Amino acid sequence: MNMVLDSQTQKKSCPLKNSSPKFSPSGEPDHTPSLLGDIIMGLRFFSRLPTGGGAHQNPQMARLVPGLGLSSLIIGLLPALVFVGAGDQCQRANTKTGSQQHRQAQKSGAMAEDGLADSFDGLFGGHSPAQRLEIMKDSTQGTYGVLALALLTITRIVALGTLASGSMIGAAMLWISAQIIARQSALWIMVALPSARKEGTATSTGTLGKRPFIIGAVIAGLIVFVLAGMFVGIGGLLLAGIVMALIVLYWTGLCKNLIGGYSGDLIGALHALVEIGVLCTFIILI
Repeated sequence: MNMVLDSQTQKKSCPLKNSSPKFSPSGEPDHTPSLLGDIIMGLRFFSRLPTGGGAHQNPQMARLVPGLGLSSLIIGLLPALVFVGAGDQCQRANTKTGSQQHRQAQKSGAMAEDGLADSFDGLFGGHSPAQRLEIMKDSTQGTYGVLALALLTITRIVALGTLASGSMIGAAMLWISAQIIARQSALWIMVALPSARKEGTATSTGTLGKRPFIIGAVIAGLIVFVLAGMFVGIGGLLLAGIVMALIVLYWTGLCKNLIGGYSGDLIGALHALVEIGVLCTFIILI
């Protein structure tokens, strides 16, 4: 009898097999893909927002891209809320948009702005693919990069100020929508072109196929429809989509001809260009 009780006690005290952590064949913890995990992966890669103390996983584009629309929504939400909360006096619009650009750059790590400056320096300052890539890798800013940043900042301030003169909430929703469209569509060059470098941040995230890109584009499109559809209508969204596609195709062709592939800087630059193109399109529609 005592032997039976001792046996039962041992069984109760032993941990369940299912409660032990799972490990991959390599011995590393097995991180099962999940939507929440992929969204957090996107936040950690594309922003500096706090995402908790969970273990960091190596970013994989094929995983984070399908949920990137939701990640982009979260990244753009705080600057947009502060933008609206700053007040609705039209005469102060440009001052507010300038301060919110700085806040947006802080939250996103200025990835798009940095990529735009480096890309313009490299693409238009070099004379061969290897030289252009070397210039882009240099942290020193050149004339082309500084000029591109200045034009980007001025255009964004004017665009958001013009949108805010009509509706602060509308301007905020359209700004978030433009960021979602830009961040999602900029990754097309990873689908269309090979990596221009053997190593680098973009290369380390793996390859990106058409299927995850399309899934992510559909999800991002639905989010944009909810946010911006009431302000610019279906026709306006279609026009913004056409502008986005033209910018993406042009930039992809330019990168193919001058570099022969993609890099992280080129992706960031495309993000900045698409965002500005979409914002300017929204101005025509309001």
